[in-house]
Amino acid sequence: MLYQTPGGSQSVQLRVYVFPEAANAERQWSAYAEAFRNPPPDVLGTASKNIDTISPPLGQLRKSYVTDKPDGAGNLVWTDIYRQGRVVVLVQVLDTARGDGMAIRKPLAERILARVQ
Repeated sequence: MLYQTPGGSQSVQLRVYVFPEAANAERQWSAYAEAFRNPPPDVLGTASKNIDTISPPLGQLRKSYVTDKPDGAGNLVWTDIYRQGRVVVLVQVLDTARGDGMAIRKPLAERILARVQ
């Protein structure tokens, strides 16, 4: 799902994957964590690379990245990847380059992971 502010440049992309077993989810989480470390050029909408950043303290496993430089509109992209049980959650937030994006990233992940059993 893609959520976007009308007329604005902020957006959130959310993907939730449910696997038959936790082991499958852990393998997929590992694959995403590695793939987003070095995404292909322009996959984030700009020629940028991801760097490690602090993750909201949620889920059994978590890994987070942020683009190394703002895009032409002054925004960064944060990518948070979580595993909880047999679920993998991938959240990408496009927002202003000021701050760490936690005002959006943390509550969003809390709401999603609270529903995972």
